[in-house]
Amino acid sequence: QTGTYAMPGFPGRKLYGLTEETDYRELHDYSAVRHGCNILRQIASSKQPWCLYIGIVNPHEPMMVPREFAEMYDPRQIPLPANYHDTMFDKPYLYRKLQKPWECYSDAEVQEASAYYYAAVTMVDRMFGDVLAVLDETGRRDDTLVLFVSDHGELLGAHGIFMKGLSAFREAYEIPAVVRWPKGIKHAGRTVEQFISLADFAPTFCELGQAGNVKLPTGRSLRPLLDDAVPSDWRNEH
Repeated sequence: QTGTYAMPGFPGRKLYGLTEETDYRELHDYSAVRHGCNILRQIASSKQPWCLYIGIVNPHEPMMVPREFAEMYDPRQIPLPANYHDTMFDKPYLYRKLQKPWECYSDAEVQEASAYYYAAVTMVDRMFGDVLAVLDETGRRDDTLVLFVSDHGELLGAHGIFMKGLSAFREAYEIPAVVRWPKGIKHAGRTVEQFISLADFAPTFCELGQAGNVKLPTGRSLRPLLDDAVPSDWRNEH
């Protein structure tokens, strides 16, 4: 069946498709966004530093979106990944096993799944825009550090695999980390090439929030990078 896949324990599971809901604000994800926006309106006037986390599931399999977003992308215009036909013969056998559930997918289905993923990303952008709009509404746009980040990527047909699996490929491990802070970032618009970790955000928030001498097991503050300065001892490898 189009849009489904089968693996041991998961027969006929959905990879992509249309939601029953026609409005993205009716989806479960948006309940977190709505709640977060309501909290933001309450704490925005605080004179003390505050931190608000809004976490949603999308974009994630199953890539289910309202028709409005699904119709934004033409699958026929989406190229297959350059490494889609990777035989994996030079890689661990486990990697070849990860390809098995997707061998039934035609090229057209891979393109269609990609279109639904792009649609889900666009839907998340819309939700994120709703949060930023509340920052504007409350007058906290310029002095609030906003971080847009993910926990993992999506292989999306790379090496003939979908989802994240166990494979150590860039498509799953390189994730977005976009920071906006009009009053705090020097020379905004830069792309920072230094290797950073998700573990760096906690010490960054603690320093910027003046939390005092908080002992954290891993990571280091990104404040120097926000100031457009690279410490001589900054890590240069994973």
